[in-house]
Amino acid sequence: MNKYRIPTAVLTIIISLMNLPIGFGDSDIATGLAWAITGLGLVGLIAATALLRKVSWGATAVLAVGFLNLVGGSIAVAADLEGAAIGLGLSALLVAVALTYFSLARRQGAGPAQAASQ
Repeated sequence: MNKYRIPTAVLTIIISLMNLPIGFGDSDIATGLAWAITGLGLVGLIAATALLRKVSWGATAVLAVGFLNLVGGSIAVAADLEGAAIGLGLSALLVAVALTYFSLARRQGAGPAQAASQ
């Protein structure tokens, strides 16, 4: 299980670091949405830290951050925003790795809340 926990956390950190500067920059995104994306970056860093520290809600939070980034990346690609394809690809990879982590945890008899501790 640990071989999927660390890559999941690393991918979450990378995506979150990509999200952080959006609210501070000059972009084509509405100001409120840009700051929401920056907030998602902060939440992602917290979720990745929780996953690494094996907090019970860490795995669920990382998966939620991944899905939110996947939806946001899809919208950004449709709007033809700069860097959207990279964000979408990393988000898809994060969701795939996180789902693998969850499925292995369930196969071993642990629910999503216990997945972070394995």
